Amino acid sequence: MRFSEKVESIEISGIRRIFEAAGPGSINFGLGQPDFDTPQHIKDAAVRALKEGKTGYTVNAGIPELRSAICEKLSRENALSYGPGQVIVTAGASEAIHIVCQALLNPGDRVLVPDPGFVSYAALATSAVASSVSSSELPTRSRSCWPKRSP
Repeated sequence: MRFSEKVESIEISGIRRIFEAAGPGSINFGLGQPDFDTPQHIKDAAVRALKEGKTGYTVNAGIPELRSAICEKLSRENALSYGPGQVIVTAGASEAIHIVCQALLNPGDRVLVPDPGFVSYAALATSAVASSVSSSELPTRSRSCWPKRSP
């Protein structure tokens, strides 16, 4: 199989190189995987949903009841006001960032990527035919290109 030039231009992250170099029995200190079992009430709800035949695809933006619950949470805990039509549910942060990059970026756009930061940020920008700029490449405040602050 041959990959597109766009995909081939994405560099493998340093963290991925370390993971691939690790031998058997190595301890994985990577993030993203919980270090606890799924809570029982979530397991029970999954089993109940399976028994109720909820095994098909959901609407693309996510189950309406979940989107409403997210809006209620944002209002109650974060004092933010959104409606279900303004919320989408994704399988994780990478999917959400990918969707945003594909929807908003154009060839030639530049994306500021925090450094250190999540290893996929630059790759997600590249896959959207944009380029990434590491925050470590920015000039420091001591350089003359930053605006002077008023006292």
